Amino acid sequence: MDNIWPAHDAATGELVGYHVRKDRTDDTKDMYWEDASGNPGLDGFPTKDLALYPYPIEPTGEIVIVEGEKCVDVLREKGIPAVGTVCGAATCPGDDALRPLVEFGRIILWPDNDDVGRKHMTVIGNRLRVLGKTDMRIAQWLEAPSGGDCVDAIEAGFDIESIVSASVKFESQWAELESQDRPKVRLHTAVELDSENLEPPAFICEPWIVEGSITEISGKIKRAGKTTFITHMCSAVVKGESFLGKPVQSRPIVYLTEQPKASFKESLRRAGLLRQDNFRLLLWSQVNRMPWNEIASDEK
Repeated sequence: MDNIWPAHDAATGELVGYHVRKDRTDDTKDMYWEDASGNPGLDGFPTKDLALYPYPIEPTGEIVIVEGEKCVDVLREKGIPAVGTVCGAATCPGDDALRPLVEFGRIILWPDNDDVGRKHMTVIGNRLRVLGKTDMRIAQWLEAPSGGDCVDAIEAGFDIESIVSASVKFESQWAELESQDRPKVRLHTAVELDSENLEPPAFICEPWIVEGSITEISGKIKRAGKTTFITHMCSAVVKGESFLGKPVQSRPIVYLTEQPKASFKESLRRAGLLRQDNFRLLLWSQVNRMPWNEIASDEK
C-alpha cells in the first residue's frame, strides 16, 4: 500500500511537498520526497524546517509525539491525539515546528525502540524544555522488539492507551550535558599557521573533490543539472578519466540517493555508469536508520 503525506513549511504553513512511502511485499519500504509539483526532492528545503504532521496541529490537552506519519495515523485512528516528526530520526525539528506544542497540556514522547529513536525523542524533549515546556513524559513499551514503534505495538495486540497512561516523567538531559567538561577554545595566529609544514590538498577531482573533505553542490531543481553533473563526475572518477579537462584520481564510489530507482537508473545510463562494478548504490529509504559502521560492515 502506498501513502502520500503533505509536508508544510513550519514557519509559513506553505505546502512544500509530499512524503511518499511505498511498501514492498518483502516487508521493506521506499520513502522519498516530492516537491509540490511532483518533482523528486524538496528543492533544497531543509527537512528540519518542516512542520510536524499533521499540519496544523489541533489543540488538545494531551498529545503524543511519534516518529513518522504512519505512526500518527494509527494512533489517531485509535482516538489518541498525536503528531509526528517528518525529518528523520537523525534530525531534530526546528523551533518553528516544536513551538506550537508548548501551549498544549501534557506531552508524551514515544520513541522507536532503538538508540537512534531514543536519542531523537530525548533531543526533542530537551529542546521543548528550552522553549518552556515542562510537563513531558516518555512512553515505555517494555516488550518492544528492536526498532519497534506504536504501529508494531498495535499489530501485536497491545493496549496502546495503557502504554500511554503508564508513561514516566521525562528527565531533562541538560544538567548532565552542562556538567561535562568542555574543551577550551584556542585561537591560532596566522604566523603559527605559516610555520606549519602542511601537505597540499589531495584532489580526487580538481577543483571539486578533495580527499577527506565534504563538497556541497546546490542549485535549482530540474534546472541546474546537479544530478547530471555529479553522475558524470562519478563516471570519470570510477573510470579514471579526466573531467572537464582536469585529471582525476580513480576511486570506487558509494552513492547515497533519495531519488526513486526508475529515474535514477536513467541518470546512471546517461552517465555511462550502469555497467560499472566499482560504483555502489545506497537507497536512503533502506538505510536512513542505520549507523554508517553497520552499513560498511554489511558491505565488506
